[in-house]
Amino acid sequence: MSFINKSQLGIYAPKASEKAAIGAEAQTIIKDALSTYKKLYYGVRQVAWQNRDKRASFMDAKSKGELEEFIIAPGCRQDDGSYSKDEWDYQQLNKYLWERFCTHFEDTFGLERIQELTKLKDLLAVTEELLSVALDEWGNRILERIEDESLESLDSVPRYTTDLPNGIRIEADFRNPNKRTIALSAPNFSNIPDVLIEQMRGDTCWQGRIYFDTAGATALTSKSAKLLGEMLELAAKLNNGIKEFIAAPDFFLGLESAQARKRNLQRVKARLLEINENKLTQRQVEAPEKQATRRINEAIDAAENADPDEFEEARNQANRIKAQNPKPQQPQPGKLKRRAATLDEVAEWMERNTHLLGMESDIDAELGITTVKQSPKRRVTEADRE
Repeated sequence: MSFINKSQLGIYAPKASEKAAIGAEAQTIIKDALSTYKKLYYGVRQVAWQNRDKRASFMDAKSKGELEEFIIAPGCRQDDGSYSKDEWDYQQLNKYLWERFCTHFEDTFGLERIQELTKLKDLLAVTEELLSVALDEWGNRILERIEDESLESLDSVPRYTTDLPNGIRIEADFRNPNKRTIALSAPNFSNIPDVLIEQMRGDTCWQGRIYFDTAGATALTSKSAKLLGEMLELAAKLNNGIKEFIAAPDFFLGLESAQARKRNLQRVKARLLEINENKLTQRQVEAPEKQATRRINEAIDAAENADPDEFEEARNQANRIKAQNPKPQQPQPGKLKRRAATLDEVAEWMERNTHLLGMESDIDAELGITTVKQSPKRRVTEADRE
């Protein structure tokens, strides 16, 4: 018979304490994984919203009768027989379209459902799935390089060469900062001319052209003519999507290997986290100014809609709110002022440099000063003056 109830020792037992520490660490890892998923979720949502088909989304909602309440005045027939455009409450309309988009997005990715997951394995799997969808649907947009016309760096892809399954060879050269060249050839067909894409940097944008030399071309067979057509079609695609091609050549051409896809998934993840962080920083900066603007607008609306007897008071209230929420101003640089030395600093300097002043004795005693003010905040008393 045992008189010791080991279970009562609880977390004070080394074994139990170790299990508790492991459990706490696991919870921290799970929270970090969930936090990462949320950041990726909002990053993808931002990209999807910015790159949506605005007309298609508007017409879809309109065809389902969801926008009737936002029409202020429907279009009417004019003197020339045409109809004027509908007048919309765009503020409320845009708000509704945003909320409609968020509902569709949430139904697709299910952030609320994801937050119920308790296993790290499940969270990592759903994160991988989110990144895969983002890469497949918006990969070109997410990985697109932001081109700065004043300074552009293409060191990541200076040269690129690959052979496509259909027999077309691509050779790209981006080492010249002012010129881009992409050559398309068919090594297995001697009678097919090379197609060359050449883009030159202009004053405001890149100017591209597509050309090929037909001098040495002979009669084409049906097979070679079809391949030449594919080369020209690919040349047009590359010329129009040059930035996406430079950012991710294999992905742009649909040649993604398992290793390349893994690498692109990591690039998408890093870019989405950056997009989310930038948006969060922007919102934090704009929040105080937006709140002030909203309060001012609400006060102005209240004054405009007030009864004649209450208009004066409503207008005064609007002016008071406007005064309390002034437009933020950029600080103006002022003149530099020399800092005045305190008495403590003066006394300390004189004590250290009495030889410069020709005074080796006690200066305070000679001047009849019995106390020295120790702080600029202390007022000099009548006794000090005496």
